[in-house]
Amino acid sequence: MFTGGSLLIGTVGRTDQLGPDLAADLAAAQWSSVRWMLEHLPADAGVHPTHGFGSFCSSTPCRGTETTIGAERAVNPAAQLDCEPFVKSLLDGFGSFPSYFAHMAPRNRQGLLPASYREPVELLADGDLGDLTERMWVIDVRPRVTFASGHVPGTVNAGMDGPFATYVGWTMPWGAPFALVGADDAQLSRARGLLAHIGLDLPVGTAVPGPGARSDRLRLATFDQLADEWSGDVTVIDVRRTEEWDSGQLEGARHIPVHQLAEARLPDGPIWLHCAAGYRAVLGASLLRRAGREVVAVDDAWSSAEDAGLRICGAAGT
Repeated sequence: MFTGGSLLIGTVGRTDQLGPDLAADLAAAQWSSVRWMLEHLPADAGVHPTHGFGSFCSSTPCRGTETTIGAERAVNPAAQLDCEPFVKSLLDGFGSFPSYFAHMAPRNRQGLLPASYREPVELLADGDLGDLTERMWVIDVRPRVTFASGHVPGTVNAGMDGPFATYVGWTMPWGAPFALVGADDAQLSRARGLLAHIGLDLPVGTAVPGPGARSDRLRLATFDQLADEWSGDVTVIDVRRTEEWDSGQLEGARHIPVHQLAEARLPDGPIWLHCAAGYRAVLGASLLRRAGREVVAVDDAWSSAEDAGLRICGAAGT
């Protein structure tokens, strides 16, 4: 059974992406659709959805990569709950999703990608980059550790080693002019393709900066180092999503999801940022460094925080 974005692995698709006014009615329709499948299809029928683990189109995280109708009868919330409690549970459980989703339906209706996606863009010289970073978003697509060791001042890091297009589309204002810098032409070509698939197909230009242009550095640290250096003049910001924060957070930390960081009002002094693994912390740190702030990015697994002696509060801690 090819179930699209409706019946997923252990969960269902979210129904709020067309706006909150439609979410409840669509959730009830979702329950009816999934219930029909679970009641009428053979137990050994394989289920093949269009979304898997990590998709923002899932109402809750999907687990595993394979399932059957019989397995979903035992675990799926649409099978366990009647319609009314299912709808309430679904609506109460929605987390945030990328802001560029609002532009996807109109863009999809336009049809195939424009021819401009295939055309070469301007190759930027090192001397042009400093001026560009003051006027637009210049995105460094290299891995975060490489970026931290040397990058063009004012560039924002969204590495190809993570959910690159998702966080470019979520943090950069929609329609803003942007340019790309990377390690080589192949990396830049792949980055252009990924951004084109969310509707960002017209970079101002691309560049492979030489070593002389990569004069800025970003300090990476561990949770152990944060525990050692956290003092009264340090602001610690957790840039994870709200549902992650609610499951447990560092005592004394401040919560600003990375997609809201550029617009946040922050106190003076040094700022340390952390997420769950390091990707979003470095992205957030590059956003703040672009604005001239003194920042450190924690490039470490969230599971290491408690081992470092940091106090965890909330649902997942004490």
